[in-house]
Amino acid sequence: MQADAGMPLRGHEVFATSDPDEAREKVAQVFCPHRLDPVGRQAPMAARHHHLPGERLSLNYIQYGAKTLIAPGELGHFYLVQIPIAGGAAIVNGTDRYYSSPRRAAVLNPHRPTTMIWAEGTRQILVQIDRSALEDHLAAQVGARSQRPLTFHGGLDLTTPSGAAFLRLVGFLVAEADAGRAPIGSGLMARAVEGALMSGLLEADCHD
Repeated sequence: MQADAGMPLRGHEVFATSDPDEAREKVAQVFCPHRLDPVGRQAPMAARHHHLPGERLSLNYIQYGAKTLIAPGELGHFYLVQIPIAGGAAIVNGTDRYYSSPRRAAVLNPHRPTTMIWAEGTRQILVQIDRSALEDHLAAQVGARSQRPLTFHGGLDLTTPSGAAFLRLVGFLVAEADAGRAPIGSGLMARAVEGALMSGLLEADCHD
């Protein structure tokens, strides 16, 4: 990740708190209601969320100082790509079970229940993509709409050529935002950028 790994999207802060209840409430306002509980008492919560909204997707930075259980169930209306820049997370998304790390991102399907345990000190870049927008984008690219939900399987290997290309694109967009040049939002260029990011994800991961 080319952006400041310590504090990406620093100009788009939503909150910073050590109160788990406040963190749960604030994150739910951007994503969805969920269970959020510190696991053990080894480290303070030290939660932080930065959020840059676009038209069809958003860029986010989230950190939890403590080991944290997060259980949103089904995300419903969005896919979520989680890219650790420090730490990692044990992921359960439907029948898929794997561990995400800086070499392997998580791709969460909205129609399958999710439970995660973020390791102590985990910091992640998250790309939240509207479910209908991603499905429409795929249909436009292949010329047909699937009768089955778009489903990703397992983690996204960020060391493959396509995975690394997706990671570089996310890093570039975060760096642009940190330089005061928000790359997503309104306008034709921003829409094209969002489309490129969705294409990058679809090319980089195994899905059906």
